[in-house]
Amino acid sequence: MTDTAGIGLLPSRIDPREEYGHMWVYWTTNEPSDRVPYRGYWPDLGTLPEGISIDDIEGALEFIRHNSVQGLLAIDMLAHDLHTSAGNGSCYEGFWSPTPEEKFLLDLKCSIPLGVEKIARGRYSWDESRPDWNNCSSWVIKIINRVVRDSSFLRCRHPKRLKMVIEDIWGKTRPPVSRGLR
Repeated sequence: MTDTAGIGLLPSRIDPREEYGHMWVYWTTNEPSDRVPYRGYWPDLGTLPEGISIDDIEGALEFIRHNSVQGLLAIDMLAHDLHTSAGNGSCYEGFWSPTPEEKFLLDLKCSIPLGVEKIARGRYSWDESRPDWNNCSSWVIKIINRVVRDSSFLRCRHPKRLKMVIEDIWGKTRPPVSRGLR
């Protein structure tokens, strides 16, 4: 088995487990491990400001459109389930064979301590005017471009908009789409 690194994207309004869509990074390796090699970037809705409740999901999402909450780098079981099950038919996938340096950098940038499922990292927002804030897709694009040391490897006009990410990486196709990135 050859080492593989890749990205996955679930478009919005496809799967009730993640109505707004989701993007993640994954990798495979020959080395035995009990760690799930899928990482996603999520909002920590527990850090919404006082007066905005996660019980009012529309209000919380409206806040995230224009503001930020704590971001979470997480072991992404939704991505794992979608990628390794029949749910894969609703997703986009891009993959490549990483160099040893890229594999090392991917492990480093996506590292989560043993026994922990998520760690606080950065700010999560859909606000495109703040490039220092990320959502799931802009985080994946930044991580992958840093790992391959090429800021245009995954080039996207609007990295926080899944529809634009799909168009820029996979073209105007319908899932499932799986293709090599290099």
